[in-house]
This record gives sequence, structure tokens and C-alpha cells, in this order.
Amino acid sequence: MLQPGLVVGGIRIDSLLGRGAMGEVYRGQQLSLKRPVAVKRIAEHLLGDADAIGRFAREAQCVARIQSPYVVAVHDFMRVTDEQGNDHALLVMELVDGGASLRALLADRGQAFDWRTASALVLHAAEGLAAAAEHGVVHRDIKPDNLMVTRKGVAKLADFGLAKSADSSAMTMEGTVMGTPLYLPPEACRGQPVDARGDLYSLGATWFHLLTGRPPFQAASTVALLRAHLDDAPPDVRALAPSVPAAIAALVHRLLAKDPAQRLPSAQALVDELHALAAQGITLPRSVPEVFGVDAATTVTRLAGQAEPLSNSMYVGDRPASATDTLPLSPTAATVLATTMPMTPAPLPAVPATTASVPLASTPTSPTPVPAVARAPTRMKNSPLFLVFTVIVALIVGWVFYGRDGARAGIEQALAANDTGLALQRASTNLAARPNDAEAVALVREVVRADIHALIASQRIEDARKRLLEHRQAFTWLDTGALEAELAIAAAKWLATHHQEKAAVEQFAKLRNAGANPATIDRAMVESLADGDRPAEAIGPAWRMAEASTGPLEPKVLEILTYALTWDGPYGDSIESLRKLLIARHPPIAETVRPWLADEDYEKRYNAYFILRDLGRLDDGEIIRFHVRAAVTLSAVYTAGAESVAWLTAEATKPGWDARVSAAKVPPLTEVPPAFTDKNPLADQTAVVLATLLPLVEERAVAWTADDDDSVRWNALQLLIAGKRVARIDLMAFHARTLATVNALYEFPSFTAALAFFSAKPGTAEAAAAKVALGAGIVHIQAQITDYEKAGGNFMQLRANTCKQRLQQVREVLARF
Repeated sequence: MLQPGLVVGGIRIDSLLGRGAMGEVYRGQQLSLKRPVAVKRIAEHLLGDADAIGRFAREAQCVARIQSPYVVAVHDFMRVTDEQGNDHALLVMELVDGGASLRALLADRGQAFDWRTASALVLHAAEGLAAAAEHGVVHRDIKPDNLMVTRKGVAKLADFGLAKSADSSAMTMEGTVMGTPLYLPPEACRGQPVDARGDLYSLGATWFHLLTGRPPFQAASTVALLRAHLDDAPPDVRALAPSVPAAIAALVHRLLAKDPAQRLPSAQALVDELHALAAQGITLPRSVPEVFGVDAATTVTRLAGQAEPLSNSMYVGDRPASATDTLPLSPTAATVLATTMPMTPAPLPAVPATTASVPLASTPTSPTPVPAVARAPTRMKNSPLFLVFTVIVALIVGWVFYGRDGARAGIEQALAANDTGLALQRASTNLAARPNDAEAVALVREVVRADIHALIASQRIEDARKRLLEHRQAFTWLDTGALEAELAIAAAKWLATHHQEKAAVEQFAKLRNAGANPATIDRAMVESLADGDRPAEAIGPAWRMAEASTGPLEPKVLEILTYALTWDGPYGDSIESLRKLLIARHPPIAETVRPWLADEDYEKRYNAYFILRDLGRLDDGEIIRFHVRAAVTLSAVYTAGAESVAWLTAEATKPGWDARVSAAKVPPLTEVPPAFTDKNPLADQTAVVLATLLPLVEERAVAWTADDDDSVRWNALQLLIAGKRVARIDLMAFHARTLATVNALYEFPSFTAALAFFSAKPGTAEAAAAKVALGAGIVHIQAQITDYEKAGGNFMQLRANTCKQRLQQVREVLARF
């Protein structure tokens, strides 16, 4: 370990940043250029290991050529001796000061990133990989630990320790598993070479982790984890993170394809795809500095045991809030939204509590004059006693004619004109005149409520908060608990309608836990989340609203429950109950979902089918087209695909099947069925089913027999055999290709069939061609054996021995000629 203050190779060591199996990483100062650097030092016990030193040097050589803001720069690699005569191998790199690895950020958050942040970080990584690819560099260990994020919110690729350059030999042989199992591509799990598409798989696994909060595969052991990468389909991103756009989820799943050929061809292609999403309204920020602070969409909440002064302001994102975009912070026994940086608002004018500046009504100051008989002037009218009497009479008349009813009429008139200020003045004056009158107190409450409701309705939430504080100061006896609860709900709705759905959902949950009315919370969530990025959060509330009502469903409730059909798979008690509810309460749902029968989305297509089936709205052609599409588009992992294959198999045995298929107008098949990419019973059954649709698929099947994928070629052959069209292809060439390309670790049905085919050729006109094919197969398998034996180790030798068994089988057939 290097001590702080040591100068070695022109680098002053300042502090230890971390330690691993290969050595340590230090913070240092490059004295010649006066710049901070990160220094990776190889462990002392490896200094005599030429391979380890070679890996260090290769990392430096690979990365030093890459010039990208998304790659941690390498400044130098050196073998030096310090003043005490100790040897060191040092890699001098850019110091990502103040940043953190994505793994550390995930651990700090304890949850997934929002999809924009996660995708922006992945875009940075893809830019870095694209820059590396320009120099032929493959990283081979993409994972959250090796993505550093700067304080400015830019991700940089780091640790090219397992990297391979196109112009240098790999430090690992085929058959050696390198990388981190949680993010390892299937080809690496098999010990096969990894190219740039392997980096894309690992980046896809990292992306999946950022979006959902967990890696795509988890297992109790490394062996089980490697097997999951090889065999298991990753979970649906949107099932774990419903807010993720479908286009983003589709890209993630494409990167996680088992077959490298089915992934994007390069990191640059991923960069282009992400930029192209802007046309769909999906734009990504160039940096995400908020990953180091409180999420801009997050509002801290706390429960208050007693009323306390409202805070005066809060921050939204990284700027001070204003009256038009901030949130209410109300001190109720329910919920208080806390602020991170309070600001003192400008003083507001106080509401007069004791005097009136506007008359309540046109109260007469003297009785209406009455015509009088002419008489001599009298001094009574001008006497003080008469004036006092007149005032008393006027007050009595005013009270009789304009008392309580007059005050209410004047206040209601002001409210009808949306002049809450005037209404409040009149209510205050009325209360001052009758301080102990219950009706006067009730009028003030009504005006205050109307004032706050008007501000909430216009989404002036911060103004409503301030006004409520003003009312509480003017009327200390005023109980504002109910209004504060309404303000808290309005604040959550404001968040939901201003692209801060995550914070809104958290706020709704805290309000519910604090004892707010559940029905009120449900309605607020339905009204505010239906049109945002997280409508799935409102499915439960919408369902409860539907069950609590009768008759036609409210529009927003119907909108969310219809969305739920696109979010949840077609099987299970809950989704079945939802379909029944929609059928019973909204029969026109049939016309809404009918177009979904042709949709690419599995959930939409199947839920539409079951709704229309239960309503008896499907004709025979629609049913046939539905099952054919399921059979040719769903892989073996879908129970629904097997069910459709079974249905088609049974129907194909009935009279008139060909005519029914013709009437159904099933479109010709163009894509390889996913079931054909593996050798399993469903693939065999699918081949038999497609043979009953031969006119629609024969030409494609002939082409598939020449596919690079051995499984596709084999299943296409079974289709042609079942359809009695095997004469369309050259069987000799087909089986010869099997032997020349077989993975000799496994005894596939295609390999067994090829041996059986050639075993029947001795003494025939095709014997010479058969011998050539068998010889080519022997050469191919021998090359695999040689590669495994060169790799060394018991595991590789076991693989070599397995291949020798296949080799012996081929030789035995050749010996018959």
C-alpha cells in the first residue's frame, strides 16, 4: 500500500480511494501538470505475473486511444521504482472527482431511477462504447460498478481491465468465463468469445437494473445465474416499472436477446435508436445532476401531531418556487409538505376584522319622507333629542330590513361575482357587528372556504396556502383542518399533472396512511394520474370507485380500467374479474378492444380476445387468425402459445379445415416463429400445425432450411416433412451443413438425423458426396476439440472429451463406406 505524501513517477499520492483483488486505486496529484488524477496500482503479489501486467498495459493502450467525454481518460502507464527501491506498475487516469459509481448510487437510493434518468445514463454509456468501438475496443465487463457518474450527471465508462482490442490478442481463451455474472452475456456464460454485442447485453442488463431496481436475473448460486442467462427469458420491464415507455422497454429486451444476432448490431446503433425516439416524444436529457440530490419530483412529507405555522415557500427542482408552480405546505394533523430552503414572502395586506370599508347594503339614514300638512315651523326637528331619536329609528329599521338576511345576500352577491375579497370584507364587518352570532361566524367560514376553493380550482396552490395562513392569522378561532387536507390533496394532484407522478403517488400514500378519507384519495388519484406517465398507480383506486358505484362508469374510471387491460396479462383471477366488470358496466368495451386483436402487444391482444369471446362477438375467421398469430409469435415460455398450438392441432383434424383457413384470410407468414429458435416439443407441434397452413408458409420454410441457426433449419425441415414437401430441398446439402456447423458439445436431433441419413448412403450413387460431408464434419469437430484442449483446465478437458464422443460417432459412420 502506498502512503499519503509518497511521490512516485511524478505523482504525489494523496489518499486511498479503494482496493480490489488486482490492487488499489489512489487519489493523487500529477505534479508536472498540477492536476488531480486517479492512480491504479497493481497488487505487489502480481508484479511478477506477466499476464496481470499485460492486462494492465492493455487497459492503458486500449483506453488511451479513446477520446470521449463518456470514457474515463487514461493519461499514462508506467513501471517505476520508488526511493526505497520498491517496484510499482501504475495506471494514471482521469479523476472523476465528486462523482460515484452507478452501483453506489443505486445502493444510496434503495430504488430504481426514473426512466428518463436511467435511459440518459445508458445513452452516455452507449456513446462511450461507440467511441471505443471506433478503435476496435470491447469492454467485456459493463456493470453499474464500472459506470462512474460525475457531479454534473454524466456517466463515464471505467475499468477496461477485461477489454480486448481488435489489434491485440485476448488474454482469455474461449471457454473461460470472464466478467460479472449478474450482467454476463450468454455467449460469455458458455466461455465463447464476446464481441461488441456482448457489451450491449451487459448494458441492457444494467439498464434493466436502473429501471426496475433489480438485475434481470437473480439466483442462489453462480451456476444457476449463468444458466438463467442462457435459458430464461428476462422479466417484462413494464411489469416491474409500468411508467417505462413501451419503446424504451422494447430496446432493453432487444439488448437482452440470447442470440447476439438479434441484438442491435453496435453501440452506435443504440445511440441512434435512442435519439430517434425523440420523434415519438421521448427525449432524454444530456446530463442528470439530480441523481446526487433529492429527486426534482420528490417532495418530502412528514406527519404533524399538531398545527404549526406554515412554511413560506419550497423549491421545485433546482430553482425557487413561484406562486404559479409551487406546492402548498399545510400544517394539518394529516400531512405537512416540508421545504428545503424557505423564503420569506412579501407581506400580505391584513384583512380588516372590526371595521367595514364597504357598506353591507344601502341602509337608509332617515325614514322615507311623508307629505305633511303645511304648518308653522317647529324647533323640534333641529333639537338634539330629535336627532338621536332619528338615528335609533334608522338603526332599528336597518336591523329589521337588512339584518342577517341582508348580510347573507350581500356576501352571496359578491361570491357570485367571484369577488371573494369583497365577500370577506362584508363577512368580517358582519361578524364585528355581531361577534357572538353563530350565523355571522358561519358566513366567515363559508367565505374562507369559497376563497380557498377558488384558488385550488385555478391551480394556484401556493397562493391558496398563503391565503389560508392569512385567514388563520385574521381569525384565530378558525378551524382550517379540513381545508388543509384539501390543500394537501390538491398539492399531490398538482404534482401528478406537472410530470411529477412519482412524488404524487408517494404523497397520496402518505395522506392515506395519515387517515385522509380513502374515497377522496381514490378520486384524486384517478382524476390526476389518468393522463400521466403512471396511470397504473390509479388502477386500484379506479377499481374501488367502480365497485362502490352502480350504473355507467365515470369516464376517468373507464379510461384507467381500460388501460389496465393493456398492463396486465390475460390470466389470473383479478384480470378476469376486471373483464367481467367492464362487460357488465360498459358493454361498448367490445368495440373499444376489437382493434386490439391485431395489436403487437400480447396483453392487449389476449384481453380483447377473451372479452369478445365471452360476449360471443368473434367469428370463425377471427378465432383462426388469433390462434395462428399466437402460434407463430409466442415462444415456448408462453402458456398461451402452447394452448393455441393445441387448438389449431385439434381443429386441423376436422372436415373443412382448408376451406376455413382460406375464408379466414390468414396473412402469409414472413418471420421465423420464436418457437422455431429452439428444439423443444412446442417447436415440433408448431411445425405440424404450420404444415396444415402450407400454402401460407411453404416458401418461407424452404428458405429457413438454409438459416444460420441450426434450430431454425431443423424445425423448418420438420415442417416440410409434415407437409410432404421435403422434396423441395437438397437433403444431402442440408445434412452436410449440420455436420459442418454442429456444436459437438450437444447431441441435437439434427446431428442424430444427419448420421442416420449418411448411414444409408454406402453403396448408393450419393456415397461419394456423403463421404465428403462426413470428412468435413470430422474436421469441424476436431477443431473444436483442439480449441478446448489448448484452453487447458479440467473443465475445458471435459468439454473436449464430450466432443470426442461425437467425433467417434461420425467416424463410425464413415467407416461403413
